[in-house]
Amino acid sequence: MAGAEQRLAVLLAHLAPAQQQANVAQPGSRVQGSNSALVSNNGPLVIVGGICLDIQAKPTQVEVNRGTSVPGTHGLPIISTTTTTCSHLLAAANQTPPPKYLANTSRGGEVAACVADVAAVEAHLTPERLADSAPQIQQACLLLAEANLSEGALEYVCRTAAAARVPVFIEPVSVPKAARLARSLPYATFVSPNAGELMSMADEVVSCNGAGDTLVAGMVAALLQRHSPQQALAFGMAASCDSQMTALPPTAVR
Repeated sequence: MAGAEQRLAVLLAHLAPAQQQANVAQPGSRVQGSNSALVSNNGPLVIVGGICLDIQAKPTQVEVNRGTSVPGTHGLPIISTTTTTCSHLLAAANQTPPPKYLANTSRGGEVAACVADVAAVEAHLTPERLADSAPQIQQACLLLAEANLSEGALEYVCRTAAAARVPVFIEPVSVPKAARLARSLPYATFVSPNAGELMSMADEVVSCNGAGDTLVAGMVAALLQRHSPQQALAFGMAASCDSQMTALPPTAVR
């Protein structure tokens, strides 16, 4: 549970300023207006991702050892998705073969290793097919997207939502797939990486030239508009991120 608790702590720390100042628009946030720290309207929550057949294996006597089998139990397959409640779900379901997630956990329940077979998500949720759902995305109160989508599909839904001033929450899913967020980060309101996923995202930027100058410029601009130091820092970080993810020459991003 330690990994889950660390991620929750990061999310709570990220969300705390917005909750404490719900009536103040956060500079650097793509959400505007009063009481809009998390949602911008009364539209549906839109989730874009995969509905997976989730299979879990857990050792019972000794921990998992590489190169050998250990006694344990296999849980019954269950259907899992990013969340259990939503108003509008754009998902790869009823595909052949279906998306599957096989996890080996430790005796304490922490993930030891897992394999995700979710090629059906990329094959089914293409930018072209997702374009049919653009009206629902544009009217959403919040878009939740995950990195099981292809890089192009993830960028499309995030860009579509951001253009309509819909807040965007991205789940990186895993360390390898977190690299897919590079083109979508400029449109993100919230991202929920663990430490490994954060490093994978950072590795996509191979040049940080100008990031510090943009950070300072963004902070100064916010302070001149009489925003708080915390808001100024958020604005500066958002400006710095945008400068690196949207204005880099093609050779600077892998």
